Amino acid sequence: MNLARKKSKLLKKINLTTMEKLNSEIKDGSYENIIVDCPHCGEELIFNRISDLGTVAPVAGKNLKCENCEKVFWAKGDRVTSAKYRWFLDDLSFLKKNKKYGLYIFTLCQACETFMHQAIINKRLDTNQAYRDSEGYFCGENKDGKYVDYNEIYKKFCNKKICEISNCKLKDTTKYRKSTFLNLKDLFICIFDHERKNKLPTLKKLEENKRAKSFCVIKNTDINQTRNKIVHKNAHRPSFCDIQKYDDLISGLYWLGMYLDVKDSLFYINKKITPTSTLV
Repeated sequence: MNLARKKSKLLKKINLTTMEKLNSEIKDGSYENIIVDCPHCGEELIFNRISDLGTVAPVAGKNLKCENCEKVFWAKGDRVTSAKYRWFLDDLSFLKKNKKYGLYIFTLCQACETFMHQAIINKRLDTNQAYRDSEGYFCGENKDGKYVDYNEIYKKFCNKKICEISNCKLKDTTKYRKSTFLNLKDLFICIFDHERKNKLPTLKKLEENKRAKSFCVIKNTDINQTRNKIVHKNAHRPSFCDIQKYDDLISGLYWLGMYLDVKDSLFYINKKITPTSTLV
């Protein structure tokens, strides 16, 4: 009888705690922060992913403490992206709406640079059969009978010269880790020449073939020059016309991201890929 009463009290206590801890949907998630309203006092709260949350992983559900009323609540429903560059692209509409044109240029340039980098890493490391076993699973690099992990492979890759990565098609002796926007752009166009000229299986999932236009717009973009005008001594103030001319670049990045199946490295590391399999 005493055991039954104790159990009943415990259940009531759990239910009370659950009721007191209210839920709140994350109303916006960006590369750096999440924004959520406190369900207790209604205060809009901004939590930095690094400083406040201590993780860059999407928040499926997490206890957070309101900075205003100091009550704890359960935040859920974070935004999820398949690749880092998408965070930057998805933030552009907010920056445009709020007429933050300087930040718009910075963010778009970052998106473009991050996209090219991730695409290169996907092709040269993440899906490279040299780092996979006979069944297609990522196993690292066999060095003197020992397997070197991904971080070491990545570090080694970043210390290579661009001419090595391009199989001597480019004469650039800059180390990859020191590459500028222009270095990355030249390398990207070079190593994806096959994908530009030949159809990939992913094209079947896309409504329109924008290969030629998308590769061309990246090759010819001057987004880095516009960014430099803003960030350097002249502190250029961009106008709406300045950002409007990059609409084709944004469209091209979205399209090529799907066509080349550009994703964060972890996705491919955990995926079985055989020489005959497709990445779709």
